[in-house]
Amino acid sequence: MSDDDTPSSPPSSSPPSSSPPSSAAPTVLHATTVARRSASAGWRGVLLQGRSGVGKSDLALRAATADWRIVADDRSLVFRSGAGLFARAPKTIAGLVEARGLGVLPIRRLEVVQVVLVIDCVEQANRLERVPEWDMVEILGVCLPSIGLFAREASAVAKLGMALDVAERRFDSRFQERI
Repeated sequence: MSDDDTPSSPPSSSPPSSSPPSSAAPTVLHATTVARRSASAGWRGVLLQGRSGVGKSDLALRAATADWRIVADDRSLVFRSGAGLFARAPKTIAGLVEARGLGVLPIRRLEVVQVVLVIDCVEQANRLERVPEWDMVEILGVCLPSIGLFAREASAVAKLGMALDVAERRFDSRFQERI
């Protein structure tokens, strides 16, 4: 990783943490990161993971037309700050998205976001359970809720938003007392 890929500080709107910062080095993941603004929590990020060609970039492009922002396409530089996981694009691909059939194009992006959900994009819808259990994944010592999604489905953007809403209600410590 070059000096250009050293993460900037997380946004000042991120919640303070009593946990000490992790010593884990920033890591580049094969994942696309998208974000949606929450009225109560600011921008909230989702890591879209899956094999090449599964539809991560396509889902990100469709989400961008529905008030989401693309943070990073194809590769996300993730780092821990306090108890949170944050993501941004490596400098070499910041502000770019691959649109199959059109090439690599510039996009309006969000520079950095706290990640609160991981979506595992699957190749076939029939690989998903109708009523799945949520998983928890650990990235750089941060546990995040995770669920599968068929990225090429017409309703994928709506389901992405619903999954983010559920993840915030079920797994965000600020909401735990209400459940």
